[in-house]
Amino acid sequence: MCCSAQGFPRLQELVLRDFSIEEWRMEGEAMPRLSNLILFESWNMTKLPEGLLQLPCLKELYVVAKSCMMKHWFILKLAL
Repeated sequence: MCCSAQGFPRLQELVLRDFSIEEWRMEGEAMPRLSNLILFESWNMTKLPEGLLQLPCLKELYVVAKSCMMKHWFILKLAL
């Protein structure tokens, strides 16, 4: 998945659920107003896009997944 520059200029919150992308690329200024990002069960993605940390308004990032072995949910919250 690729988010191009100025692709979502007004987006403030993004919730992605059950998506199976392996790589997410984000160009500079792709989502300049994004303040909250929530990722549910992104099984194939091994890392977050590098451009994510360049977003000026991003304050909270949640990664929510279910452990197949333990059958428990875990939530990772990062306050940026």
